Amino acid sequence: MNTKTLLKLILATFLPSTISALAATLIIENNDAAGEGFNDPTPVAPVPGNPGTTIGEQRLNTARAAANSWGKVLTSPVEIRIGMNFDPLPCDANSANLGRAGPRLVFRDFANAPRAGTWYPEALADSLFGSDMEPGFTDIDAIFNSDIDFNNNCLGSSSWWYGIGAPAPPGTVDLFQVLLHEIAHGLGFTTFVDHSTGAKLGGQDDSYMVNLEDHSLATAWPNLTDQQRMDSATATGTLHWIGPSVSSNSSVLFNGADGMNHIQMYAPNPIESGSSVSHWDTRVAPNELMEPFATEDADDRVTNNLLRDIGWVISGPATGNNPPIPPNIYCSAPGLDIPDGLAGGVSDTLTLSDTGLLTNISIQVRANHTYVNDISATLEHDGITVKLIDRPVQPNTTPCSGFNLNVGLWDDASASVQNSCNNLNVPALAGLLQPAEALNAFDNRDLSGAWTLTISDNATNESGQLVEWCILPVSQGACDGVNVSYTGPDVAVTQSLVCNVGFGSFSNFNVAGSLEIHAAGKVTLDGPMGVTGILRIDMTP
Repeated sequence: MNTKTLLKLILATFLPSTISALAATLIIENNDAAGEGFNDPTPVAPVPGNPGTTIGEQRLNTARAAANSWGKVLTSPVEIRIGMNFDPLPCDANSANLGRAGPRLVFRDFANAPRAGTWYPEALADSLFGSDMEPGFTDIDAIFNSDIDFNNNCLGSSSWWYGIGAPAPPGTVDLFQVLLHEIAHGLGFTTFVDHSTGAKLGGQDDSYMVNLEDHSLATAWPNLTDQQRMDSATATGTLHWIGPSVSSNSSVLFNGADGMNHIQMYAPNPIESGSSVSHWDTRVAPNELMEPFATEDADDRVTNNLLRDIGWVISGPATGNNPPIPPNIYCSAPGLDIPDGLAGGVSDTLTLSDTGLLTNISIQVRANHTYVNDISATLEHDGITVKLIDRPVQPNTTPCSGFNLNVGLWDDASASVQNSCNNLNVPALAGLLQPAEALNAFDNRDLSGAWTLTISDNATNESGQLVEWCILPVSQGACDGVNVSYTGPDVAVTQSLVCNVGFGSFSNFNVAGSLEIHAAGKVTLDGPMGVTGILRIDMTP
């Protein structure tokens, strides 16, 4: 028997708008009355990515695009219905409530529930159950601030930006990004704990709070008292997310994660209703989609991992404000165990629909293993197999007996993966390195189709896991590249320079002019450096 609780119900006449996505179907239900919100007839000119000619049409197009983006991320056999409307929300000249959303119902103890006595948001519960447990009603309800447009008393002269796949111009608020954020709350990026009392909903855990920890007490939220949860919700810096999927991908952040790969959650003092606990902390960097305040460069790097931690089946990150442009990056985080002593190893396949002839490619591989010298890895595409790693050693040829590897493999790197291990470091094999065999074997092949990475353990009594791997096919410009490396003793940037890179290593350099680094993968800054001009690093290319 399943149990449900009603959180909020909006009854309205609606016209369904269905989006057929890659892995899940999301339906936007227009809850606005005639002549307002999604039905506002005010004429406007089309904007990039959005051909609508009225405000209402552009709003609905943007909502559909955001729903479609999440549909490509999620895997679900059940339609996700989102009731949505535009109405005035609290706003003044300096701040505004842009929108809010959440699950309409929560369920527990249904068939296929991963955890007994635990509340799950309706869309997730339906997906796990395998059918709609409350047919005919929305799973998520959302509202957005109509006063942002044409109201100088609300954020001054700011207005919504309805472009899709184009950066928001100054003086505008990116609706697409706000929609992605709020839909994530409806999917379950929220707890049902009462912040004013610390009490669990109905005395039961929920799928979100079971992944929270008070780090100062080294205790997960389900095991805290109500008072301790109240205290933890205002303990800035010590409220952490400890879910395994997020922890395994925490290296994509350069701030906001601790040494245990736990990520800080937003816990200001005093409590902020609607914001506390159910967002990443503002110290997380690069800026994340699910921080409490909208930022123009936010993207989904670990939000999809959090949704996986609460129970969703995830096929990739949400599409952020800017869709991928060269250098693109295609990643898989399979978390596959590497069989001990099995030469055939384990394989993971990325199937790409994007097309184009390859002229340059880089591969990133991250794996945990207790004896790296045992590891071999190959990449196969279009009938061609390239050996990426083949039982690497240290520069003095002694075996690589250290732990773990995190490497970017590129033909033009200065050192080989085969003899660059350092047993004193963790990971023992790291950095930008040449593969065991050249990746230019894939030149002039089409990007589309199946790419299969196989990784194997060639000896016994050791263990490991393939954590993540990525493909970076890059079009090069004057300062562009799969991997760009500026190294000392003193490389000066004295003029304006923009670099679009896959991986980047910038060492021992001075910036007297302007250097912008737009990176799809990892950027490393190392060694003494001086910045008297402008240095900007944007992790969303």
